[in-house]
Amino acid sequence: GRNKLLNDFEDQAASKKTIIKQLEESNSQNIDLKSYQEEVKNSLQETQHKLGVARAELNCCQRKNDGDQERIEKLELELKDSHKREKDLRYQLDDEMGRGEDLQVKVDK
Repeated sequence: GRNKLLNDFEDQAASKKTIIKQLEESNSQNIDLKSYQEEVKNSLQETQHKLGVARAELNCCQRKNDGDQERIEKLELELKDSHKREKDLRYQLDDEMGRGEDLQVKVDK
């Protein structure tokens, strides 16, 4: 009977060793998962940071673009204005020339 008892005891010890080994493996996998989770979290934070920087740059470019657009519109208005002034001056010049010709005709007579 003592041999049977000893065998049972050894079987129990072996099965406990197996369970402990399985727990250690499981624990090791959990540690791996935790470090992977940490890597993913860090990578996500880094990506969010880059996205924030890119968004800020985009906003800056948009503001600059809006400013450029305003300047372009202002310059276009100034250009139209100067064309109008040029036309007016041409008419004035034509008038003066016409009057000059009228005077010349009177002097010739």
